[in-house]
Amino acid sequence: MTVLPAIANNSIAGNRTVCKSDTPEPLTQASGASLSGGGGSGTYKFLWEQSTNGTAWVPAPGTNNQPDGSYQPPAMTRTMKYRRIVNSGAGDCCTSTSNVLELVLDSLPPGSSIYAGPDTVIYSFDYIVQLVAEPVIAGGTGKWTIVDGTGSFENDSDNDTRVTGMSKGLNTYLWTVTRGACKLEDQVKVTIYDLMIPEGFSPNNDPAGYNNKFIINGLDLPNQIAELTIINSAGTEVYSTSNRNGNEWNEWDGKNLKGIDLPEGTYYYLLRITSEGNGKVFKKSGFIILKRY
Repeated sequence: MTVLPAIANNSIAGNRTVCKSDTPEPLTQASGASLSGGGGSGTYKFLWEQSTNGTAWVPAPGTNNQPDGSYQPPAMTRTMKYRRIVNSGAGDCCTSTSNVLELVLDSLPPGSSIYAGPDTVIYSFDYIVQLVAEPVIAGGTGKWTIVDGTGSFENDSDNDTRVTGMSKGLNTYLWTVTRGACKLEDQVKVTIYDLMIPEGFSPNNDPAGYNNKFIINGLDLPNQIAELTIINSAGTEVYSTSNRNGNEWNEWDGKNLKGIDLPEGTYYYLLRITSEGNGKVFKKSGFIILKRY
């Protein structure tokens, strides 16, 4: 007759909370404790059981007898308790029941959703954008992270935050809201191009308003100081506008400062923009063709 030592260290990792519909991490042997006793390594047979109340136990669904002693629970629908039975030796003469592990169900409030904001294409010189996601759900916390491109968040936990230091081209940002064991995620894409300054316009009172004004794509007037000067071929200033000191910015409509139509021809523009976000200054000059018909 061979007397085997009792199975020892049949201990499984502790309780955890899992969000509804999420698949839990596999259940495993507790760290720092290796099974011993019985017939020894290679002789252990496992059976995982589950219970809703800790009294009535049934075999756990799925593959509940992996040779390595682990178990993969299904996606969470309710709080559930688990334990592991270990057998070893001839006729399973040695048996051991582990401690009880509880997977506690967590869930989000009904109707919870997340929206990181609309994908956007902007024209810019300072590469700054304001991200505006939906507010965080009650009891949750939010965090912005970079998926593609670059950027520095003014406050990465605020749904409404400014991003500086972005890359020209595509930038993708992830807005994650966490509440307990549950989280929601959504991405927003921001594509940046350089300022777009037209080479000509035709202020002919087109009813559709197409190309009636000299419009610079990329101005962010609430966060920039912009100054534009228009000079004719004789070197005389004929128009200027600026939002400095609270003044109203007026896009050039082909008239001079007295509101009189200027003749067709080639004009020269001087543009200066100062970013209030990072102090960066953009200067550009060039020719603009005014043609009415």
